[in-house]
Amino acid sequence: MLSVQQKLPEVLPLGLKLLADLGVNLTQEPSDEELAELFAAVADLWQADHIASLLDLRPMTDAQTMAAMRLLVRLQLVASVIAPKMQTAIILNMVRLSLLNGNAPSSCLAYVTYGNLLVLRQGNIEAGYEFGQLALAVLHRYEAREFEARVQFVFNGFIRYWKEPLQASLDSLLA
Repeated sequence: MLSVQQKLPEVLPLGLKLLADLGVNLTQEPSDEELAELFAAVADLWQADHIASLLDLRPMTDAQTMAAMRLLVRLQLVASVIAPKMQTAIILNMVRLSLLNGNAPSSCLAYVTYGNLLVLRQGNIEAGYEFGQLALAVLHRYEAREFEARVQFVFNGFIRYWKEPLQASLDSLLA
């Protein structure tokens, strides 16, 4: 296990290079200002819409964008361990790609983790909850079973209890 943990820092630069080749440019150490700009840019993409209506975005079909989304999903896990600011940038970029290019199965993970960011970092419980609900709807529409455990965990463990009784989260987590 220790040898795997020691290799994690090597994964991020390689992943960033691959993402750049796919047209997604990220830095390993985004500044607070860069993250604030990215939060604002993503919010600008959905502010005029009802969040639930984002379920009806066209399906993502561009192979390069879909490859970037798959890579972002994997890098998000690595960044969660060693680069939290980069993890935030990854989540925001996944949402941005989904809003601009349509929904993909991995969009459910983007939406639920973005909902968590909205609740915990922005204090926007209503929008965070709605993105959590959107994530569940995308999860079911695209039958994205590979993301079900993560989506359910984030929604029920970090978002749902802000709007619904805690028992609802517990029931879903224990089901």
